[in-house]
Amino acid sequence: MNAIEIHDLAKSFNGSPVLDEINFKVRKGEIFGYLGPNGSGKTTTMRIMLGLLTPTSGKALILGEEPDDSNSDLRSRIGILLENNGLYERLSAYQNLLYYARLYGVPDQDRVEKIERLLEFAGLSDRRNEKVGRFSTGMKRKLGLETQVSHPKIKTSSVGLHASKISAISWS
Repeated sequence: MNAIEIHDLAKSFNGSPVLDEINFKVRKGEIFGYLGPNGSGKTTTMRIMLGLLTPTSGKALILGEEPDDSNSDLRSRIGILLENNGLYERLSAYQNLLYYARLYGVPDQDRVEKIERLLEFAGLSDRRNEKVGRFSTGMKRKLGLETQVSHPKIKTSSVGLHASKISAISWS
């Protein structure tokens, strides 16, 4: 089974097409870049994949299921990081990762080890107890991505990352 299947997906707003019958598949374990200029429909596609928008025609399958408002089980298995990184600026890097580990149901006995690995990978171990509000934009993006890497089966990101870090991320 593919992780993502997009079949003839189209979306129009007020008669103006945003997506024009796009097609693609992403296999499990595959790293897939979905790139395009501003206004090309990337966010619209992501919103359809999350079940937040209904396509005009075509369909999206995520883990073999069509996303919709009622499919909370599917949503619980998807992590997404958009421009807003979802971090709490008054919490430390460690506290943010702990929050997301609890939110995603990472078992208590695994949390500390996973958080330490994520902080090390992001190069933030020495700043683990510092409030995120003091971090640079790049540091926030790395930490924001780390909040999504630890649990969900589908991970998507539309934030800028350095290419050397992208190749090292383990997507499963």
